Amino acid sequence: MAQIVLDHVDKVYQGGVKALDDLNLEVKEGEFMVLVGPSGCGKSTALRSIAGLEEITGGTISIGAKVVNDLPPKDRDIAMVFQNYLARKPAALSGGQRQRVAMGRAIVREPQAFLMDEPLSNLDAKLRVSMRGALNQLHDRLGITTVYVTHDQVEAMTLGDRVCVLRDGKLQQVDTPQRLFESPVNLFVAGFIGSPAMNFVLADFVRDDGPAVTFAGHRLPVPESVLDAKAGLADYLGRTVILGVRPSDFEDASLGDASWARMPVTVGVTEELGTEINVIFPVDAPPVEHASLASAADHHDDEDDTVAALAGGKSLWTARVSARSTVRPGQPLELAVDTRRLHFFDPSSGQTIGHPMNAGAPEVSAAAPAD
Repeated sequence: MAQIVLDHVDKVYQGGVKALDDLNLEVKEGEFMVLVGPSGCGKSTALRSIAGLEEITGGTISIGAKVVNDLPPKDRDIAMVFQNYLARKPAALSGGQRQRVAMGRAIVREPQAFLMDEPLSNLDAKLRVSMRGALNQLHDRLGITTVYVTHDQVEAMTLGDRVCVLRDGKLQQVDTPQRLFESPVNLFVAGFIGSPAMNFVLADFVRDDGPAVTFAGHRLPVPESVLDAKAGLADYLGRTVILGVRPSDFEDASLGDASWARMPVTVGVTEELGTEINVIFPVDAPPVEHASLASAADHHDDEDDTVAALAGGKSLWTARVSARSTVRPGQPLELAVDTRRLHFFDPSSGQTIGHPMNAGAPEVSAAAPAD
């Protein structure tokens, strides 16, 4: 197994289309690194560049201690598993069996690294779950450096030791799945990671009887502990911010923590999922429009389209509440909100306020954490 390093890698196609833009990424020996992002973000181009199937325009790619820019694919000591199955025999095998054969052929070569380009995307949902488990077990047993491309964030979050989020060929954030969810570096990552997607609204950050955010007739107090933990957040008092709230940070107030803030709403649609209920409700404020959110929203088109007709120029928010809730469409509901987990973004830059990477630190660090 080997470390893989992309150092200031560019890829420009004819016509000036920039597929990779100064990409810096370090994959540790034995790490399972997932590249994720919307269509056209550059994730497959990055993988194919590592494999030698694409010739990079600038920068260097190293596998192990060797720069491989000028090496053909066969000399890079990697094994690649593609999205499509084998076109030849055994043609009678099922899709899952063919993909296992493809992985088996890669394994027996004992390469320095596995490169996998959406290998599970053509499988049905049940088989994808089974194959994710098999991939996890395989990596645990073999410990071979793996770079895995997917557009499916469930695959990214369940498979990756770390996840690299790309947008328009640029690195946005590299981190563990949980830290990406809890501490996104900007609006794009916040809107892309998590399903249902994070709720956003333009809010006034005020200090009257304690710091709070106000929007659309709602007031949510901001704990002093949050002000202390997010460097620079206090500087936004008296200004407008973009507020973000994860659906999972709500609860039906009749079932939730008594210390949480309250937010009365009128329910639009409910999605009963067995273990929880998604409550979709309007907020009397226009949807947040920011360039960072445009491509992130593409990732959630299916869920957005089901309720878009209800919006009427308002924002549509989603709360995930306990399945024990008696919530019903069209009825009032008091939601409890865990304000310790609110997210704040600069409305101009889209950067997360108080994130370590945005507080005088290097722009985006992709270096692997220390062992």
